[in-house]
Amino acid sequence: KNIDLDGLGSAICLYTIIKSFKKDCYVMLNEHEKNTSIVKALANLKETNITIDFVSHTNYASYVASDSMVIVLDTHKRNMVECPTLLDRVNDIVVMDHHVKSGDTIDHTVLSYVQANLSSMNELMVGYLRYLNKEVDATIATIMLAGIEIDTNAFNIKTSITTYEAAAILA
Repeated sequence: KNIDLDGLGSAICLYTIIKSFKKDCYVMLNEHEKNTSIVKALANLKETNITIDFVSHTNYASYVASDSMVIVLDTHKRNMVECPTLLDRVNDIVVMDHHVKSGDTIDHTVLSYVQANLSSMNELMVGYLRYLNKEVDATIATIMLAGIEIDTNAFNIKTSITTYEAAAILA
């Protein structure tokens, strides 16, 4: 819910990675609740001809199959996901987050990777890109870098050497 640039950047980065393996993949995004930075980021994606297959809570059902997996990024709380009912329709759920674990966590996951020492999910995605020896388009990298900058309050909180390395790679 109320996606920010860290959530969007990490989602479209992971989308790009999954698509590079020739797998079907979609990003859930609320059609109506977008802040100004998300609207601008989506416009930049469109202007640079980057196509992301978005689905919403109103049309996701036709994309869910018995072997579907949901990957939740930038939260581990059920009440913070775009469509909590989707979590009840799939067996395989992966949670990846950088926030300190608290109540209302998503249960019945096949993997829950919560690293509270990271500045952002985008920092984690940069590490994953490096591990796979892959890159993302400059527009996606810019969205990811903006997400890191926002989550670290202009690199003033919750930063480490890997935060700066991630930012340097994206710049």
